Amino acid sequence: MKTTLLFSFAILFLVFGCKKDQKKTSLPSGTYKGTFYYNQANNMESFPASVTFKENTYSSVGQSNKKPAGGSGSYSIHSDSIHFKDQNAWTAEFDWGLILNDDYNYKIKGDSLILTKSITNLIQPASNAVSVMYQYKLKRVN
Repeated sequence: MKTTLLFSFAILFLVFGCKKDQKKTSLPSGTYKGTFYYNQANNMESFPASVTFKENTYSSVGQSNKKPAGGSGSYSIHSDSIHFKDQNAWTAEFDWGLILNDDYNYKIKGDSLILTKSITNLIQPASNAVSVMYQYKLKRVN
């Protein structure tokens, strides 16, 4: 009898005591500052960057010698990724991965935000494929 009662309470606790995950639809508004990392063929570069979020919009600024490093527009959150939709017109003579645009995996821990995008650039022949990683490591400052 005691075992059945304890088992019943344990089941009730598991069913009603667990917090349900709430789906995020936006990031906390504010400015996040930190470092943007660019890694191509094990050649890592980094420079200061900041991203400001307000409701479902963003603006990003970076200080790169590879220009532009930034972007602005709207974003939407999907289960484990954020889709950034840059609204700017850009010229074609640089690596467009330097613009905060398209899909990034994200992690939030306290006031820290890490955005990561990895792609493979296929160069002919395909055996010359090059992996590129773009990552923002940011901390909320306001």
